[in-house]
Amino acid sequence: LIPLMARIMAVADAFDAMTSSRPYRNAMPIAKAHGIIQSGSQEQWDGEIVACFNQWLKDQQLVPSPTVNGQSIIPQGSPLEYMTQAVTTLIQ
Repeated sequence: LIPLMARIMAVADAFDAMTSSRPYRNAMPIAKAHGIIQSGSQEQWDGEIVACFNQWLKDQQLVPSPTVNGQSIIPQGSPLEYMTQAVTTLIQ
């Protein structure tokens, strides 16, 4: 069984990699990256996490990030923060 955070990271990292510019290529449009992630659901990425990702993209409802000693353990504004917020919102 793959830990939940690892499954979240897989989707968040893929989305970040596809939508970030690199020295050798421009950033991919969000719609295209979303399509790639959607097509890889249940095969490359966990289907439940992709469903959470889809919901997040749809409504952009953000909730606070997990903290330790009052400080976020996830970089603010990062794809991981958004994915964690989406999953947290849907499983509460």
